[in-house]
Amino acid sequence: MVYRIARKGADARSSHKAADALISLSPSMGTTLALQSLNALQAKALTSQAHMATGKAVASARDNGAAFIIATNLNVQKADVDTAMTGLRRGQSLIDVASAAAQSIQDTLQQMKAKAVALTDTSLDTTARTALQTDLGALAKAIDDTAKQAAFNGINLLDTSTLTTQSLGAPVGALTPSGSGSVAVGRDAGLLDVQLHVANATNQTIDIDWGDGSSYHDANATPGAPQSYSTDITHTYGGALLSRTATVTVSATGGVGAGFQLPAASFTPSNTTQVPIDAFGATLDLAHHDMSASGLGLTGIDQMTSAGANTAIDAAMSYATQALTYFGDRQSLVDRLVASNSKRSDALQTSISQMTDADMGKEAATAQAIQAKQALAVQALNIGNAQSGLLLQLFR
Repeated sequence: MVYRIARKGADARSSHKAADALISLSPSMGTTLALQSLNALQAKALTSQAHMATGKAVASARDNGAAFIIATNLNVQKADVDTAMTGLRRGQSLIDVASAAAQSIQDTLQQMKAKAVALTDTSLDTTARTALQTDLGALAKAIDDTAKQAAFNGINLLDTSTLTTQSLGAPVGALTPSGSGSVAVGRDAGLLDVQLHVANATNQTIDIDWGDGSSYHDANATPGAPQSYSTDITHTYGGALLSRTATVTVSATGGVGAGFQLPAASFTPSNTTQVPIDAFGATLDLAHHDMSASGLGLTGIDQMTSAGANTAIDAAMSYATQALTYFGDRQSLVDRLVASNSKRSDALQTSISQMTDADMGKEAATAQAIQAKQALAVQALNIGNAQSGLLLQLFR
């Protein structure tokens, strides 16, 4: 509804210069524009607040689809690098522990060398000689203790006593037509041997999940009469950060009493431990060095002659020096790999931040500007709304 009011006096005489004033109950164009501007500013304010609250200009695909996808892929790459870094740092600690223990053993060998040289003194009486030999035996035991305690995360690079074949029991002891059995393999590199016995079968299916991302499958049909046989299935493992479990699933059908057994399983560790060094599956082999008393040839040194003791200790010191050199080289290599992966991780993080992080200074300035514009839009909206109030004055 529109009301037309004719102005009087001078305004009437100048009506040829201005249109008659109109008062409308409908929103004016100015009011509508002010309202639209206020709504747009409110949306911008919410966006700016979200950026400042999260620190991210791109927090979802809605903000910037292309940047979000690229940043997501970079995050995946960074996670892979960080996982490799975890393995590298564990390997670093493993080498550090082994190297420190090897240095301690080398120091002990030097003490033994001094006592062995003292044994060559022909003027020693029996009591003094016995005391020196007793000391040599005690020091050899100290070396044994040091080597056995040089473990990190369950892995000992100075003790090969755990590298002998280990029996893992019978995964499936009783004959059964179908079923599964599992064996815990651990983290070491080595060879798993699973014994399989099949009885009176014409068809058999064997599936093995080795627990390291690989598997084995075999399905056979034996024509004619049911057959029985035994075989060994083996798998070679690399070193790993986590323990693994192999699961064997078998079914056998055929004649009376058809079935299978897994009567035994064994694991023979290798002489190396593998440490992951990057996100692509590459590993670093760390060789074990037997630095126990027996490994160094010091067994029974308290019963040796002075010449025999000196020869044995010289050989042990030479081996210990080689081990220290090896661990030192590996320490340097792992340190370089850690530094390289660390730089790569930092570079990926920088790229992600550049694509997704909000400029907090800019966001703060934007928020202040929006607040000022909102205040002006509200004033404009109030002015536009006040015009319709003039109509009520005509009826007073």
